[in-house]
Amino acid sequence: MSWFPTVQKIIDLTQRAFSARFSQRFALVSVSDYKTHEWVAGLAAERGYIAGGSGFNAFISEAPV
Repeated sequence: MSWFPTVQKIIDLTQRAFSARFSQRFALVSVSDYKTHEWVAGLAAERGYIAGGSGFNAFISEAPV
């Protein structure tokens, strides 16, 4: 799992991220199964914001974790 140290660093940094009175919550999801990536991308309406010309790429469905 060569990606694990990077993911762990992201989690550590997110837990220390500042917000107003530390009131913002963060949710991090790590998915390694391709079909689950596609499912999560569908929940986030990924195809819609890619097709809409927003300039975003298919990050959710193509992310390694």
